[in-house]
Amino acid sequence: MEMPTIDIYLTRSSHAAYGTLQEINFPVIIRTPNKKTGMVVKNISEARSVIDAMASLKEPMLLEDVINEFVSVYVSQPDVIGCVKKVTKEKDMLISKGQLHKYEIDSDVEKLALDVADTIESHLARVDISLEPKPKVVNVDLNPSLVKASEALGVNLAKKAMENIHNNYKEHEVKQKPLIVEFIRDAKSVVRDLTSKKSLI
Repeated sequence: MEMPTIDIYLTRSSHAAYGTLQEINFPVIIRTPNKKTGMVVKNISEARSVIDAMASLKEPMLLEDVINEFVSVYVSQPDVIGCVKKVTKEKDMLISKGQLHKYEIDSDVEKLALDVADTIESHLARVDISLEPKPKVVNVDLNPSLVKASEALGVNLAKKAMENIHNNYKEHEVKQKPLIVEFIRDAKSVVRDLTSKKSLI
């Protein structure tokens, strides 16, 4: 299944990076793979200056779309269990700090998030999706933190996820019972303890 994604280019030399400048739409973020932060550049001239400066690091470079807005969709098969949108004044939306707010997604965004989780066969995932000009996958986190999202939504996402995982187990009658049953028992116990303490995880 083909998924619409943002444009990301991985280059291993400044020469290769120069070559991608003719193919991309500005603005873009340039960073090295081992760094979360990068430089936002608005045109080829700015991009060349940043590439030249980063070439001395002798590391690969990532050139990727600037994300103006995106939503984080939490999926626990077969449902979307919550969605939040980050609000921030910083240019690099993906890694910047910001406030999370509950967000209602339309059917296209919901379907894309569910398709992604289904394709990678994940029981729990956070799928980040840009909204403009059309829904595109930005990032997928298979081990998402649920704390801040739960607080923003006012619901216990961990509890909802575990309920879905348990229901999926019962529905599909997984044969490797000992390990999975023990996992579900442990997870339900954790959720029960946290719920009794009125904690959101």
